[in-house]
Amino acid sequence: MALDITVGKLLGSVMTLAPIEGGGWSGGSPGELWMELWELVRDGDGYTGGYGRVSIPGHPFDNMKVVFHVRSHGTWNFDTEPGDFNVWIYPSLPSEWRKLATRFIPGELPAGHVAFGHAVIKLRSRRTAATGAVASAFPR
Repeated sequence: MALDITVGKLLGSVMTLAPIEGGGWSGGSPGELWMELWELVRDGDGYTGGYGRVSIPGHPFDNMKVVFHVRSHGTWNFDTEPGDFNVWIYPSLPSEWRKLATRFIPGELPAGHVAFGHAVIKLRSRRTAATGAVASAFPR
C-alpha cells in the first residue's frame, strides 16, 4: 500500500477529494473538496500519505488541514490510479500528523478533527514548474 514515488513532483498541485458515500464520514459527507497538496510522508519504497489544505472559498472547511493515508492495497499516483484514502480534516495541523499519515491505528487518532472518512484523491491541476504556482483550478 503506497503512493508511487513520482507523486513527489505533485507537491503544490490541487487535488480533488471525492468522499466515498457510506465511507464512514462523521457528520455526513462534506461533498467534493479541493485540496492543495503540501507534504508527503515516505515509508519504504513509496509515500504512505500526507497533508494538504482545503481550498474552496466559502466552504465551511476552507483553509482547514487534510491528513490522509493510503487505505487500499496497490500503488497509487493521484492520476491514472487515484487510490482510496482514509481522510481526517482538522482546523489546524495536529503535531502527530506524520504518524497518522504513515498508518492509522484505531485509538491513536489525534483529537480535534472536524470530519473523517474515506475518499478518492485525484489530481485536479498541476503546479506550474517555472513559478511553483498552481494552474487555475477554480471556476471563474
